[in-house]
Amino acid sequence: MELSTSKKILINQPYFLGDIIFVMALIQKFVNEGYDVIFPVRDEYYGLQKNFPTVNMIPLSQFPQYEKYNRVEPVFVDNEYQVISLRHSFTRKGLPYHMRNKYECIVLPMDLWREIKYVRDYKIENKLFDEIGVSSDEKYNLINEFHRPFFHRTPIPVDNGNKNVYMMQLEGYSLLDWIGVMEKAQTLHMIASASQYVMETIPTMPVEKHIYRRYRGVEHNGGYWDHRDYQYLFNGEYVWHMDTPK
Repeated sequence: MELSTSKKILINQPYFLGDIIFVMALIQKFVNEGYDVIFPVRDEYYGLQKNFPTVNMIPLSQFPQYEKYNRVEPVFVDNEYQVISLRHSFTRKGLPYHMRNKYECIVLPMDLWREIKYVRDYKIENKLFDEIGVSSDEKYNLINEFHRPFFHRTPIPVDNGNKNVYMMQLEGYSLLDWIGVMEKAQTLHMIASASQYVMETIPTMPVEKHIYRRYRGVEHNGGYWDHRDYQYLFNGEYVWHMDTPK
């Protein structure tokens, strides 16, 4: 794919968190090759800048030109930017290939996504243990029953004798600040969501990892996603729960 180092690359993928994590290795590759890349993201995700300091993230509220560049074409160029539109992969390919299309549309191998590099905030990670009232040497299961964009709760019953600790939204903490808590858990029980991208790319995660089907939302007539719609993205060892949550 021909791109010029003399013109900025604009990445169109402002949300959701899983998508942002999934494409980050692609963006880091361009940065490492000397391209000037800007990455507008929804304001709620701008806190991730600390975890990806080489990537020039911009709060969407500070990029008023966004709608001008929010187009379906995978790549287009104007006088200011080379625009790589990853957001509209669903329109171009549809299930189950839309995530793969984010890499294929610019002729990069999908497996590149696992090469993402994080800068972890260990101070905040350690502080989170106190925030949620758990010790790193306790035996606990970490459970995530929620996902964006609906914040729909899917109950996940876990009864293995260990303490159950539940992920939650906490002001001042992002998903990446939960990495330390995730690492120290005996087991992970997660709705298929952005947390799974982290589980796949951090090699120190627990051996026992469970994935549960996520809610589709009213625009898809409710129900739950089939794991096959995204399972091909992951190489790690997971227990895939196929039953419909109650």
